[in-house]
Amino acid sequence: MKVSIEWLLTGEETTSYKNSLLDAEPIRMTDDERSMIAKFRVLEYEDQQDTLDIIDMKYNRHIKKEMSLTSSNGGTGGKAGL
Repeated sequence: MKVSIEWLLTGEETTSYKNSLLDAEPIRMTDDERSMIAKFRVLEYEDQQDTLDIIDMKYNRHIKKEMSLTSSNGGTGGKAGL
């Protein structure tokens, strides 16, 4: 939901917020990403929440692994030992 706090409180937008939305670059998605979103939208709310939990779990695991690799090889971000 792309609305400003001002709109939520007053029902009106500032010109600068409207312009920032117009200036934003479009998000480019792959066919797989579009497919995932389409499938996600037809799920019931509880299933959407389960899906988000799984995504968060996998994302956090990825970040933890990246941080572990970075700290174990002196901060270069590459794989340790290479």
